[in-house]
Parts: sequence; C-alpha cells; structure tokens
Amino acid sequence: MVVRAPATVARCSVNIANDSPLGFSAKLALQLSYKLMNFTEITVTELAAKLAANNDEQCQFVDVREPQELAIVALPGFINLPLSEHADWSPEIYTRLDKDLATFVLCHHGMRSAQMCQWLSDRGFSQVSNISGGIDAYSRHVDASLPKY
Repeated sequence: MVVRAPATVARCSVNIANDSPLGFSAKLALQLSYKLMNFTEITVTELAAKLAANNDEQCQFVDVREPQELAIVALPGFINLPLSEHADWSPEIYTRLDKDLATFVLCHHGMRSAQMCQWLSDRGFSQVSNISGGIDAYSRHVDASLPKY
C-alpha cells in the first residue's frame, strides 16, 4: 500500500522544517506529516474488489469530482459531493453519510479525495479511505474501457 500525504500537509511540514531552529530535514518533516493523516489509502484494485462485494450496509462511496468530470466517467454506487459545493452539502454530512461505515473517497488523481478524507476524519468518521490514483488509475489498471481525461 502506498501512502501519500495531501499536498497542503506536506507543504506545511516542509515550511516548518525549513524554518525550524532544530534543523529538521524536509524528509523527516514529510515522514512526520504522514502520521498526521487520520485515514488510510487503498489501491484501485482493492476498490474494484470492494465494489464487486459491496453490501450497502457496510460501505459508502463518495466521489468529490465536479459534475462535468462525472459526465466524462463515473463509477456506479458513488454519491457525488463536489468539493466546490462544500458549503451546500457540508451542513448535511451526517444525514447524507453514516460516520460509522467504511467510507471510500474518489477524485481524479487522489489529492482532492485526500482532502475530503481528512475533513471527514476530523468530523468523527471512523473508517475513511482515500482511493490512491483516483479514477485515472482505475481507468488504467482496472477497466481500460473507461474514458480518460
């Protein structure tokens, strides 16, 4: 399993490291930033297995891409919560999603979904997973018939 820190966390850690009087290296700061994440990552192959075995009572799937991206390619079973519409759907997050269910989050490459995973974790969602590589990796490694953009 590959774990990547969200860009904002990594950038913040590097800046702290560069300004630190203790002389922490950027590499150490990045390693520490990985520990700040309160979610896991899964591969697109693992996602395909989850989708094939999905029991609606055990998992929920969220796609944070924009509607125009979904028009190009979308996976069945995902609810769409575009990050750009955060102000619209965030007050209802506890009625739209169950914070105790396993939650898998998808975007184009995995960065926006990582932000969403951290946001959900910060609000008490206990089993949050980012889908590493996003729909782009899924279309390359799981289902090559899906459109790429």
